[in-house]
Amino acid sequence: MTAADAGRIERARRFAARVAAIGCALVLAVIVASAYIRLSQAGPGWSGLTGLARIVHRLAASAEALLVVMIVAVCWGVRRTWTGGALTAAVIAGLTVFLALLGIVTAEAQSPAVTLGNLLAGMALLGTLWSLRLQARSAVTPACSTTALWMWSGVALLALQIALGGLVSAHHAAASCATFPACDGEWWPAGASFASPDPIPEAALLADPARRALHMAHRFGAAILLLYWVALALVLLSRDRATARGAASVSAMLVAQAALGAMVVASGATVAAAMAHNAWAALTVVAAVSAAFYSGLPRGAAAPVACQIVTSK
Repeated sequence: MTAADAGRIERARRFAARVAAIGCALVLAVIVASAYIRLSQAGPGWSGLTGLARIVHRLAASAEALLVVMIVAVCWGVRRTWTGGALTAAVIAGLTVFLALLGIVTAEAQSPAVTLGNLLAGMALLGTLWSLRLQARSAVTPACSTTALWMWSGVALLALQIALGGLVSAHHAAASCATFPACDGEWWPAGASFASPDPIPEAALLADPARRALHMAHRFGAAILLLYWVALALVLLSRDRATARGAASVSAMLVAQAALGAMVVASGATVAAAMAHNAWAALTVVAAVSAAFYSGLPRGAAAPVACQIVTSK
């Protein structure tokens, strides 16, 4: 590889890292605005802010789409020497197109499937953009080690937990349980099943066993997820302290998320509390992706590519 080629690749990586970081901020804005729109329609919100949230959502989504075009153009321009970046950019483009089509086809739809599709694809887009930023700033490609597999499995569990949270929100089940940690004295509602809750009048939402069961399944999922990351941090403590610190940081994020969940219950599922819970979940995705990414790197190999080029000279 000539010095000119190395310089071109380094410039492409620096550009991708910066644009991906901006894209993450825009996607986070879209996630928060979308959460407000969804939650304010399910209960009492702040008068006049729904329109503002829609404007923020559209502007941020449009700007993010423009950045994705730039990312794809730059990453595919160096695809022969940075295959991972090109493939990640393709995934980012696919998720962006999916979200755009979902928004067009189901503009005013409020079905659980639409809500879940928007939430999961948005979180996946955030995590993939952050992964591209990490790749662009790293000198080597992460290895597929056993530790990395356990860490990425934790990311998959986090995605499942977010999906459960999305179902709770989509079925308006956030206020079904008014106490914490048990649901009004019950650890599992009598007569509840795992079937999808049927549409019912708003006045009957709080007493619906299916929605209470969904709410409690989300709480149990949170406990399992936290135990997984804590156990991972403890197991790795004697093997790889750097990776153990990453798992511990995710565990701390999950503890804070549980506290926010309890605040949602204590507040009667107000829009502000639920939005904070939603936004913190997005930040936890970023933390988990970072921890999983760095777990696959050899120690000391996470330096930017520029350092590698200078050293090789």
